[in-house]
Amino acid sequence: MKLWDDIFTYRVIHHNHNLYDNNNPLFLMLNPIGILFLVVAIVVIACSYLGLIFVIEAQQKNYSSDLLFIALFSNGESQVLNDINIIDVGQVQANIPLLGYNISGINVVDHAGNPIEFMQEENKQPKEVLIKSHNKQGIRIAYQASDFAQNKDKKWVFSINSSVPFTLKLPINSTIIDWNVTPISFELLGEQHLLSFNSGNVTMSYIIENKRVEGIK
Repeated sequence: MKLWDDIFTYRVIHHNHNLYDNNNPLFLMLNPIGILFLVVAIVVIACSYLGLIFVIEAQQKNYSSDLLFIALFSNGESQVLNDINIIDVGQVQANIPLLGYNISGINVVDHAGNPIEFMQEENKQPKEVLIKSHNKQGIRIAYQASDFAQNKDKKWVFSINSSVPFTLKLPINSTIIDWNVTPISFELLGEQHLLSFNSGNVTMSYIIENKRVEGIK
């Protein structure tokens, strides 16, 4: 029995000696200095990763949106106006995402109404336009979309997920039923509601009290 006790004692002492050996990786991890070094390394790697994400996002979004305006019509169609500025002084072009999937009638002009060259990939989702302009200020993108509002049992449901704040104009003689977020401003212009929302996912239900249909102008 003494032999087995001696062997067990040797293994325990040898194991503890190896555990606290300065060359043992486990000792380096348990050592306070080793733990501090590991934490610093993790923080540096995380910051570098996040910084790379921010750089990539800044490179992709080299524009600012001054105004996003959506006018809904009684037939479910909508007119979208998006005023942007290209903020990267080293660039003369920018990829601008469009809201919706069923889009038509795209028109891009400068502040004076002069047409600006742009390109669109028809099969790309989400939709976007590539704008090429030496005039970086006051660029307006206008287009029609038909998938913002859906008619369900005589009730219209407007839904959008916008990355920027926007203003919404409802059809003539509309009555709001409910919404998922409260608008930051609300006013009545004649027979139409004008609402402004922060960026994010916005859903609103409304009904139209008559059959009058406005045309897109």
